[in-house]
Amino acid sequence: MIPKEKQKFVGDRLDIELDWTDALADIADDEIITVSTWVLGSGDLVIELPGSFDTHKTLIWCSGGTAATHSLLKNTVTTNGGRILTEYVDVGILEPVVETAAGRYTTLLAVERLYGRQNVLKWAEIESDDVIGVAARVASLITAAEDFIDDMLRGGAYPVPFTGTVPPLIVNIATALAGVMLYEARGVPDFNPETGAPQHRLHYHRKRAEVTLARIKAGVVRLNVESANSFPFCGSVDNVGYPDGRNLYYRNQYMEKFWTPSLW
Repeated sequence: MIPKEKQKFVGDRLDIELDWTDALADIADDEIITVSTWVLGSGDLVIELPGSFDTHKTLIWCSGGTAATHSLLKNTVTTNGGRILTEYVDVGILEPVVETAAGRYTTLLAVERLYGRQNVLKWAEIESDDVIGVAARVASLITAAEDFIDDMLRGGAYPVPFTGTVPPLIVNIATALAGVMLYEARGVPDFNPETGAPQHRLHYHRKRAEVTLARIKAGVVRLNVESANSFPFCGSVDNVGYPDGRNLYYRNQYMEKFWTPSLW
C-alpha cells in the first residue's frame, strides 16, 4: 500500500485527517467507523494519542520530529460491521530555514498566504526524500520569478530591478509567479477541459501576471513610483516621433495581444 504524503516544519503542530468515505463505500453502503487507533511505525514524530474520529473520518495531531527525516504513521479503523481497514501516512519533516526564503520582491510567507502552506510544501518537495533541498528550491524559484518580471519590464517606463519600496502590484505578481513556477517544476498533469490541451490549474495566475506586466510596460497601468523614465506613454497618436513613437510601439506590440479588463 502506498502511503499518503504530508509535510511539516520542525516547529509545526499539525493535524492529519484521513477521509475513509470512499473506502467504506467500497465494502458496504451503511458501515461506519466505531474504533480508530494510531501507531507511529517509524521516525520520531510526536503523536497526540488517542486521536479523534467520526463516522467516516479520523484525525491525529502531531508535532516535533527531526529535520530532514520522515515518520510513518499507521491508522487502523474498525467498522460497525467488524471490518478492519488500515492506512499509512508518510510525514516529511522540513528544515525551519525554508521559512527564511525571500527575494527582492516577495517571500515564501507571501507565497504561502496566497496558495496555502501545504500546497507550497508539496510543490517544492519534488522527491519524497528531498526535504533538505526544499529551501534552496523555493529561494531559486522566487529569484526566477523576479528575474522574469525584470525581463518583461526592461526597456519600459520603470528602471529594473525595483529598489527601495517595491510597488504592491509588483509584489503581487512576484508572489503569484513564484507559486506558479513551484507548481510547474513538478510537471503539468492537468488539461483544459474544453480543448484537452495541457494546461495546469494555475495557468490563470501566470496569464494574469503576463498580461499585467505587458500593460505596465505599455503604459496602460502606471505604478506609484518616483523613478519612472522620462518618456511619456500617453501622447497623441499623431506624435509619432521619439519619445511618443515608443509609446505607439508598445501599444501596437502589447495592447492588441494582451488587452483585457483589469485582472488585479
